[in-house]
Parts: sequence; C-alpha cells; structure tokens
Amino acid sequence: MSPNDVAGIINKPGQKYIGTSPEAKRVNRAIRRYSKADGNVLIVGETGTGKEFTARHIHAQSSRKNKPFVTVNCSALGYTIDKTELFGEETEEAGTIQRTIGLLEKANRGVLFLDNVNDLNEEFQFELLQVIKEQKFRRIGGKENIKLDVRIISSSDHDMDESIENNAFRKGRKCKRDQSRVA
Repeated sequence: MSPNDVAGIINKPGQKYIGTSPEAKRVNRAIRRYSKADGNVLIVGETGTGKEFTARHIHAQSSRKNKPFVTVNCSALGYTIDKTELFGEETEEAGTIQRTIGLLEKANRGVLFLDNVNDLNEEFQFELLQVIKEQKFRRIGGKENIKLDVRIISSSDHDMDESIENNAFRKGRKCKRDQSRVA
C-alpha cells in the first residue's frame, strides 16, 4: 500500500482510512476484525503507510479503548530508551522505597504498541518475550513480580519471515508475539 492509498489524517475513532482502493478497503476490514478480538497483532507495511494509525484505530474500536495506548519505539530500546524506562525501577533510600513506573506498567490493561519491532536488539527480544509469555515483569531493583494484562500490537516495515531467515529475529520469539497479522 502506498501513502497515496491512505488520503488524509483521521483523528476520530471509528473513522476509516479514506480511499477507494482495494487495499484501503482491506485495511478497514482488518481494523474491524482485529478490534473485536483481544489477541496480539503484527502490522506490516512500508514507512509512511499508516501502521501506527492502524494500531490506534484497532485500539480505539476494541474493548480496551478506554485504557492506555503506550508506544515503544523498538529502534530506541537500548539507546535512548533503557531498561529502567521500559520496566520501571525501585530503589530504597533511608528506609523509603522510591518507585518509577515504566512503560510496561503504564500500558497495563491497555495496549503496548511495539513500533519497528523488527529493529529490536536480541537482548530486548528475549526480555520482551519473557514478559509476553509470563504476563508479568519486575521493576529494576524490585522484589515482586507485577502481573501484566496488556495487548501487544507490533509493527514492522518489512516481512518478519525475512528477518527470521537472516537470524535477525528468532522464530520462537516471533511466534509467541503475534497471533494475527495485518500486511
């Protein structure tokens, strides 16, 4: 789908991609279908085709629509976004526990949008897989696990099967993460 297939920016939930192309109609059907289910979703498309837009519309029409939508730029994990920002942190100073809430906890009961999931480095692939598989995590320095109820919507600018073949993304990690795919 080219950026021309998605004409205009739409800000109201429930509105559709504007366009009459078969691709725009297919995306609208996919948004309706995936908003009714609560499974994880992988959205594949070139840069500028509206992957985050699609994710936000799936969320806006879902049962989690009144819950948080938290975006994590996977290209930045390990660079400008560190583990503390992702997982949160607990420290103890003079008998007082200080807590910092991370992106995972902010997304709890809502949607965690993993933008550019294909750019996730191997360390974060492993850690996020564990969080998704176990549905819990621990703040950095924390002593207790925090239960997580989050829907994962991921985006990629290229076919993840290609990344798996090139060993840039491990097959087991992809299969645990996505249940449905919008291409």
